[in-house]
Amino acid sequence: MPYDDAIALRSLLADADPELLTTIGGAVDPYAESVSDEFYSSIQEHDDAHAFLDNEVVETRLRDSLARWVRDLFVVRRGSQIDEYIERQSVVGDRHARINVPLGLITVGIGVLKKAMFRHIVDSDIDRGDLANAIILVDELVDLSTGLMNRVYMSDLLSDARDQQSLKLQYAGVDMAIQTEGLRASLFDWHRQILRLLIEDSINPRQVPSIRKTNFGLWVTHKAELIFQGAKEIDQLKEILVDVEKTLIGAFDPR
Repeated sequence: MPYDDAIALRSLLADADPELLTTIGGAVDPYAESVSDEFYSSIQEHDDAHAFLDNEVVETRLRDSLARWVRDLFVVRRGSQIDEYIERQSVVGDRHARINVPLGLITVGIGVLKKAMFRHIVDSDIDRGDLANAIILVDELVDLSTGLMNRVYMSDLLSDARDQQSLKLQYAGVDMAIQTEGLRASLFDWHRQILRLLIEDSINPRQVPSIRKTNFGLWVTHKAELIFQGAKEIDQLKEILVDVEKTLIGAFDPR
């Protein structure tokens, strides 16, 4: 069975020691805002963050939102409460995808966030015998929660990429149809010029319009190979254009 962050996170939350979770929460919760500050300070040092982060956004919305997320890590949950927590991580991942937050920045910030929480746990009065288990639990909780976010993030990005590719293909089809009508009109105009020459009393072969210089002829000569690479029909079309031109000039030559 392929690895699933949601299943792993559900198992971790269901099996977590409630007393240890409460103890960790008691050590970290009072400093949730400062942990959030450290997170955003670290990622705001990177130029990539400037496109979607500024001090006002951090101060008015994101700082408190991340502090709530930190406190939410250490709530004792059972049954449907675990499912609700997992769903919230998916929603966060979806939001990250919609504003296209670089995953590298999130990774950097999460590393800072974990170090800050570890520091507050070590500095607390937690029993030294529980310290290692507390650090391990925090590490797993953060990694699995952010891993679930990132999986949703990547899934959304791939879905968007597929949608964009599909849209490009649709537009390509429309564009090809428009080009086809333009090329057909070019041939029709060339045909009209030939008919006009046929009904004139005197015909100068130099007046015969070159089919190779019509939009259709230029498209066959210069563009068709780029679109239909390796298609033998392109060479056949080029030969036909040359034959048509030679035949017409010969037909209009009074000699």
